Amino acid sequence: MGKLRDTKKDIIHGIIAAAAQGRFTRDKRVRDLPPIALEDFQIELSQCGEKRLRARLSHLSRAELIGAMQEWAEQQSELMDRIDREATARAFSERQSERGRRDRLQPAILAAARHYRGRGANAGEAWDAIKKSSFTTDDGETVEIEGSKDHRLKQTMRAVLPNRKHPRLPIRFAQWRQTYWTAAAKPG
Repeated sequence: MGKLRDTKKDIIHGIIAAAAQGRFTRDKRVRDLPPIALEDFQIELSQCGEKRLRARLSHLSRAELIGAMQEWAEQQSELMDRIDREATARAFSERQSERGRRDRLQPAILAAARHYRGRGANAGEAWDAIKKSSFTTDDGETVEIEGSKDHRLKQTMRAVLPNRKHPRLPIRFAQWRQTYWTAAAKPG
């Protein structure tokens, strides 16, 4: 469709081809079509759209068709720009979210998880070992478990600074198993 002397029919075919992007493969000019199967429904629906678009475009003048083609090209360009901006924003948001998740982990508790994971223990065994004897990091922080001796769900784990201050809120067993134990499996 690069020539200016294209006929009106050529312009319409160009618009349809650009809009279809290869999805239209047959229309009423093709004889002996097999019956429509369920998986062909989308193709047939697209072909009906092609026929209606072809009919609407045939009523336009050559100048209107060229204007419509240019408008369509601008819309496609704007659409692609918007999709690119949204993808960039989504990727940035995901990176920020990942950074936020990493920053929330308490280093002392994560060190305890890595220590016991390295010894081949599971999350429950590691929790019980810390309950029995608190874990001390190389920085001097202590990870300890407080609460009921019988049930893990009633216990909490906290990191305690060497001066015995509690720097952050305690965590429960579910958070230990789902967040810290999983994070300890990743390198770093």
